Amino acid sequence: NGTGDAAPVLLPHEALFRQCRAFVLGNLHRELGPAELADHAAVSVRNLQRFFRDELDLTPAAFIVQLRLEAAAGRLRQLSRPSIGELDCSGR
Repeated sequence: NGTGDAAPVLLPHEALFRQCRAFVLGNLHRELGPAELADHAAVSVRNLQRFFRDELDLTPAAFIVQLRLEAAAGRLRQLSRPSIGELDCSGR
């Protein structure tokens, strides 16, 4: 009806990116490599490497590291900071 009610159509590269990102984020606790990521995405390792190079200017391994670092930074930001009263500055 032209009112924008339909879900947006993802281009193949957008769907591949989202699929890879979700898989990595859901498996940060595990060792992941390009071969497992390609297998999950149902593409060859070579096609996955080409996609990451062309679309993100990264290797799949660098993408995994980047997401791990972003997740770690987010967890660090969530840590509560102690107030001045909670700090023990007595040197004991």
